[in-house]
Amino acid sequence: MIIVRRIVFFLFVFFSFSVYAQENPFLQEIALGINGGCNFSKVSFLHNSQAEKAELGDINLWMGLKGGVAVRYISAKHFGVQLEINYATGGWNEKFQPVNGNKVYLKSPSLPEGIDFTNVNMSRRLDYIDIPLLAHIYYGNRVRFFVNLGPKLGILVSYQELKHNMTAEQIAVFSQDDPRIYDKGYRSFDYGLSVGGGLNFQIGRLHAIIEGRYTFGFGDVYNNSKGDVYQRSNNQNVAISIAVLRPVKNFYGN
Repeated sequence: MIIVRRIVFFLFVFFSFSVYAQENPFLQEIALGINGGCNFSKVSFLHNSQAEKAELGDINLWMGLKGGVAVRYISAKHFGVQLEINYATGGWNEKFQPVNGNKVYLKSPSLPEGIDFTNVNMSRRLDYIDIPLLAHIYYGNRVRFFVNLGPKLGILVSYQELKHNMTAEQIAVFSQDDPRIYDKGYRSFDYGLSVGGGLNFQIGRLHAIIEGRYTFGFGDVYNNSKGDVYQRSNNQNVAISIAVLRPVKNFYGN
C-alpha cells in the first residue's frame, strides 16, 4: 500500500505541474511517432521458505524486443507529458552454475546425496503490452537532453512454455506448487515505475530520439501470499530504444 500511495502522490504532483505549466504562454507541441529497440529483462525471485532457496539458479537477463507508438505533449519550456503503448518481450534465463569449481546438487526424495543440477538451464518468455505515462523533462533546443519518469501498467498477453534441459528426475525435485516450473498462479497485470534518459535530435520537422530506460516492477508475476512459494517475483528490465516523432500540432495555450 505504501508503494501505491507513492505512485498516487507522484501522479498528483505530476499533473499539478502539468496544469501549472499550461498557464504560461508557450508554443506548445503535440507529436506522434513510433519507437523500437532491445529489452533486457529478468524476474527477481524471493522464496517464502528459506529451505527452498537452493532450488533457485542464477537469474540472467532475457534479451527481447520492444516496439510501439508514442504521443508527446510539450506543454511548457523544459516540460511535457509522454504516453506510450508498447509490445515488449521479456522473461528470464536461469542457470545452475558451478561454484568455485564444485558441482551443484539439489536434495531429492529418491537420492539422499542429491541430484546433479550443474549447467541445467531453463527460461520462460513473458510478453506484455506496456503502457507508461511519463513526465518528460528536457533541456536544450535542436539537441536536447531529457529525462522520462513515471508509472507503467503492464498487461500479460503471452505466457510461454518453460524451456529447459532437465530430465524427469530433475524436474521431480521441485515442489508441485512451484509456478516457475509448472504453469499456474501467474498474474495478468503488472505495474511499476520507469525512469530513463537520452538525447533528442531535431532533424527538419522530425525528432530522432535515443533513450535508455529502467523499469522496476512493483507487482509480481506469481501469487505472493504466505501460502505461496514466492513472496516476490517482480519484473525488472532495461530497454535501449530509438524513436521518431513528428509534430502534428503547434499552438499557444490560453
